[in-house]
Amino acid sequence: MLSILLAPLSPFGMILGTAAFVAALTPSMIPRPGVLQGVESGMAFALLYGVGTGARALWSWLELPVAGDRHSRALLRMSILLCLGLVAYGLVRETDWQNAIRRTMGMPAVPAGLPVLIAIVSAPVAVSLIGLARLFNASAMLVSARLAKLVPRRIALLLGFGITAVLFWTIANGLLLKAALHLLDSSFRRIDALLPAELSAPEDPFKSGSSKSLVSWASLGAQGRERVVAVPSKSDISSVTGASAMEPLRVYVGLNSAETVEQRAALALAELKRVSAFDRAVLVIATPTGTGWVDPAGMAPLEILHRGNVASVSVQYSYLPSWLSLLIEPEYGADTARARLSRCV
Repeated sequence: MLSILLAPLSPFGMILGTAAFVAALTPSMIPRPGVLQGVESGMAFALLYGVGTGARALWSWLELPVAGDRHSRALLRMSILLCLGLVAYGLVRETDWQNAIRRTMGMPAVPAGLPVLIAIVSAPVAVSLIGLARLFNASAMLVSARLAKLVPRRIALLLGFGITAVLFWTIANGLLLKAALHLLDSSFRRIDALLPAELSAPEDPFKSGSSKSLVSWASLGAQGRERVVAVPSKSDISSVTGASAMEPLRVYVGLNSAETVEQRAALALAELKRVSAFDRAVLVIATPTGTGWVDPAGMAPLEILHRGNVASVSVQYSYLPSWLSLLIEPEYGADTARARLSRCV
């Protein structure tokens, strides 16, 4: 078992993993922060490294010819040098790649230390995943060796890997996943509650979170506060259309604005009535993402076309990203949307 855990690196796996690492650094449709990019690149390396080592194991299992020890050591050294060069190339180019996307989207340039941050984050991610895979392999071999005394060797290998897979899945799903989700839940809860200094409660009484609102500014959550003060404003619409406009009404109820789904839906209806939202030409019931985000680019064209004669209402159902929300509380978004629609339609 120890020999598997401490086995030398696979040259083919390293080359595939490095190619995946560099490919993950190349520009995508949206810019990525350094920590996220590091995690993605580390995962990409580990995944393709696993594919390479798996292919090498299959080659040996088929008893096809392999290089001798002397040639294997030389191949490993050449592979390490090649991989280091590719990694260096990708990290050096990363700043330009990310800045190209940011310039297109009108965002500020990335900090100079981005490549260093990516390297610091990606290395432990890749090492941890590869170590976990080796632990799985070593455990499967140990179980298979015990079973080989009772059944043929190939059947023992198949059973060993199956039993180990069930064991690892049970541990990950029962302990590690719950711990990770609890940590993420706490982190996103704190982010959602953060009150940035640059955003203050609106003075307009027709905005959610104002002193006249039924919804407090603090309870709106991070995305709710962004939504309430989003553009375009009345003056923005007038400057674009060249005609008089109304201030769009944006009603928002945060996850902490009331205790239950029904109470939040009732609060949204009461807030709509308070600002006379049903008198507007268009009423939009906008379901936010998991974090409570409502895409302003999706709402702005409608508000401009109708010269601000639009009211929208959103009720936050989570402070987690959508994919995490689906893992932890898959029915919560549907329940919130159903309650909101039954109240507002």
